[in-house]
Amino acid sequence: MKFYTLFSILAVLGAIYYDNKSGVRLLNRPIFYLFWIIIVGFKYIINGMLTRYIVMYNPATFIGYRIGSIPIEDFLFGFSMVVVCLGRYCNRILRFEVASAKTIHEKMRNFEER
Repeated sequence: MKFYTLFSILAVLGAIYYDNKSGVRLLNRPIFYLFWIIIVGFKYIINGMLTRYIVMYNPATFIGYRIGSIPIEDFLFGFSMVVVCLGRYCNRILRFEVASAKTIHEKMRNFEER
């Protein structure tokens, strides 16, 4: 198997594993797919210009399937980056909200005890 293809598939599998393990479960939310469609639209424009005029891929490293001028592996790798980055962000927000809620609850309890 080609290196970039293998790396992209492993990245997608790792992102799916991370999404399940972290508990955020972005892939179970319909809003994520709307967000993904918007990202893919911009990715197609920018990455399309890059892969048509600037970036040249070594044919020995990917399978050769393209959407426009963009290798399918770019979409796979981009998907995994979005899932992991959003998952980490959402995980951090959730942890902050839980910590804040505990702090607020403790402050309210201390206030009520006075």
